[in-house]
Amino acid sequence: MTTCTAGPPTTRSSSLTASVSASPGQSVTPWTRALQQASTPAEFQTVTEAVLGDGHSGLDELIAFLDAAARWCDRHQEKDLADHYRHGAMRLAGVGRQLADSNAAYLARTHQQTRRTPLGRAGHGGVPPAPPPASRPRAR
Repeated sequence: MTTCTAGPPTTRSSSLTASVSASPGQSVTPWTRALQQASTPAEFQTVTEAVLGDGHSGLDELIAFLDAAARWCDRHQEKDLADHYRHGAMRLAGVGRQLADSNAAYLARTHQQTRRTPLGRAGHGGVPPAPPPASRPRAR
């Protein structure tokens, strides 16, 4: 297995890292806080979909980063390392699909539960229907 050997940081590599945020992990920090504050299934779904969902989610961006790292390794004849980055990207994509499926099932389940009464009958927001008015004796 070959590995990329990195020498001491150069002025160019220092300027490359200075042009991006101080810590890549900090970009998910606001989403973690939002998730901790979520109080409903819909809020949970909104936050997790932003981080894990399709399109330009945080997970999609991480997968794109791993693919770019694999291509860089390919260009520098580091096939084994490129294969590891590609494999990691594929595994993350699979985990993302599993989590998306689980989230969709959770949201559907909670939606059904909020539409049911404690007696298992369809109602409005889980509120049971009002009982019928008490019967009065009829006048003759």
